[in-house]
Amino acid sequence: MNKMLKRPKVSIIIPVYNAEKYISKCLDSILNQTEKDFEIIIIDDGSQDRSLERCKYYGKNDKRVKVLHQENSGVSKARNTGIKHSNGDYITFVDIDDYVDKEYIERFLNVQKKYNAELVCSGHVIEKKFNRIKKVMYENEIIKKENIILSFLSFFDRISTAPWAKLYKADIIKRFNIYFPEDVPYAEDAIFNIQYYSYINSVIITNDVLYFYNYKDSESAVKKYYPDLYKYLYQVFTKKQEFFVNKNCEKIYKQELYDQQKYYFEWCIEYYIEHCKNYNEIADKLKCTKELFEMPYKDEKWEYCDFIRNEEWDKIICLWKKDNKKKYLKYLIKNKIHM
Repeated sequence: MNKMLKRPKVSIIIPVYNAEKYISKCLDSILNQTEKDFEIIIIDDGSQDRSLERCKYYGKNDKRVKVLHQENSGVSKARNTGIKHSNGDYITFVDIDDYVDKEYIERFLNVQKKYNAELVCSGHVIEKKFNRIKKVMYENEIIKKENIILSFLSFFDRISTAPWAKLYKADIIKRFNIYFPEDVPYAEDAIFNIQYYSYINSVIITNDVLYFYNYKDSESAVKKYYPDLYKYLYQVFTKKQEFFVNKNCEKIYKQELYDQQKYYFEWCIEYYIEHCKNYNEIADKLKCTKELFEMPYKDEKWEYCDFIRNEEWDKIICLWKKDNKKKYLKYLIKNKIHM
């Protein structure tokens, strides 16, 4: 077989949208890898700046770089397009405003080969304007087939659900049609990873720190308001629920599922209290949340979700803004104040 037509070892999928100022740092960090056997698949998601032009420049100068273009459809569709056009044995994702260590691919492949792992995860550095603000480092851990179920919930509690800083087997993704949900703008990466985890038998978590994540205030999910957050978090929960159902152990993990559902429910309460502008809005959101998050894993019903009376609401919001927010959230729940 012609060497130029040889199947690449790794496909690196990079969605791009209006990111021309980050492109050089990101792509240079990948092209300067110690491991050279890879392809880069760039999906321009309808950028309105010079991103597409900059990416095409790299494509003309290195045959390993493929540049695709689509109408603006969101990061999930861009990543899915990259998966469908990938040819590598393994897949990893990189965001265009981030960059990677020069041994990113080599170390991932070495760990995968040593343990025959179906998922490899590394730590990462969080930067703001390229100044380091946090280093996320994991302990070395091997999760084998017999511990996959037991470790499932703790894995997603400890490890970032982002698709970057991970090495996936392309065959598993494509064989089981694992894609990012294109109608979910929040937690879509968690849903992807939960689905992938459902089909694997081995995970390696390495203490290497190989990925550099660029945190930007303007794009923080904390600052954005998602009116339908409760729907997105419920999808995450149902995917976790399906994992145990498909493994025929839902009843065994009844308490764990209850705790997960309660966790997401309380997340929604805190989120809407933080973001909703008035009583009627939060009342509507919490009612929808309650109706969706029924509790099949507890004999008694949840009782703390009617509505706060208007006069109580004003007092609680005032305290919420001035004092310890978690304290008042817990107060509402503990005392079952009607919402």
